[in-house]
Amino acid sequence: KAVVSTQSGHYGRGKNAECKEERRYIDKINKTERQKKKKEEVARLHQLINNCYACDPRIKRFDEERKKRKLELKQAKQEAYRKEQEALKLQKEEEERIKREAEEQRAKEKRKKYRLRLCVDTTA
Repeated sequence: KAVVSTQSGHYGRGKNAECKEERRYIDKINKTERQKKKKEEVARLHQLINNCYACDPRIKRFDEERKKRKLELKQAKQEAYRKEQEALKLQKEEEERIKREAEEQRAKEKRKKYRLRLCVDTTA
């Protein structure tokens, strides 16, 4: 049998695998250990970055400015919406006023015609 050394990893380091199954087993263990170490390293880097963000005054100032711009934009949208609703309300009130005046005018003309008819009927 040929002696094959395993891939990098501390489990098989310095040892030689004598068969294919043993090599696969050692490679599997080494792969899981590499994944675990990578996950730990990524978590450590994330923590380091979060600490930097928390301590750096430039980033704090940038975040505050971003929040302020976002709030101003939100308030501007609310103000525009409020003005639009107010304009719609005024337009609706104006339409109702015009409709009411037209109805009053028709009623006035109807009464006038009725009175005129009464006057014509009584004189005849």
